[in-house]
Amino acid sequence: MTKASNRFLSIILASILGLNLCPVAARSEDNSKKAQVNAAIDNAFISFKKQKRLSFDPSLENELKRAYQERILNLNPSNFANPTAASHLIDKYSKEDGVKEILSEWLKSTEQSWDEIYSIDEELFMKIYFGSKDPNVHPMFSENMANKYATLVVEPEPNTLKASIYLDGAFVCVTSECPNGVRIASDRVYSLLVRAEGFPHLTKKIVLSKRERKAVKYDPSLLK
Repeated sequence: MTKASNRFLSIILASILGLNLCPVAARSEDNSKKAQVNAAIDNAFISFKKQKRLSFDPSLENELKRAYQERILNLNPSNFANPTAASHLIDKYSKEDGVKEILSEWLKSTEQSWDEIYSIDEELFMKIYFGSKDPNVHPMFSENMANKYATLVVEPEPNTLKASIYLDGAFVCVTSECPNGVRIASDRVYSLLVRAEGFPHLTKKIVLSKRERKAVKYDPSLLK
């Protein structure tokens, strides 16, 4: 075989390998981006809960994280009126501080006097569309959804008592870490368990409606 033939075969082989490796590299890049976004979302929730001294029903928190992740990973700058601005905003809200900003604004909306809000992923969607100054923003929104997020506050007596809160068997937080309450889904029946070491447990079923805020007293002396 001539040197020219060898070079030709080498070029063909390199092309084939390159074509085969491209999808693998793309998948690897997608997986890496997804992992980075997931880490940013997880860290944002941890930091936000600590800063605001509140918590979430674990199943609700997972729903919010999943909705945010799906939205941010599927946004394409080319679909916006100003792709450059949109790209910058998508990158911003893929990071921890950006996720915390959206989470904070979304939670504020759930505490307003009206009964309808946007979901957390639409809060993100709106932020980027308005930020990119897209003139076609309004027709692209889906209808508002009913406010289905309530707040449960467990108040131990005495207030220095550190009690653990469980919802449907899953640990949520210690009362001293979330004095501003636990965000839960409204119109959902929860099994609440509150307990402190060495004291009687409190167990009860709870259901909150819309943006209701309900305080539950935990006084072990009344449970004897």
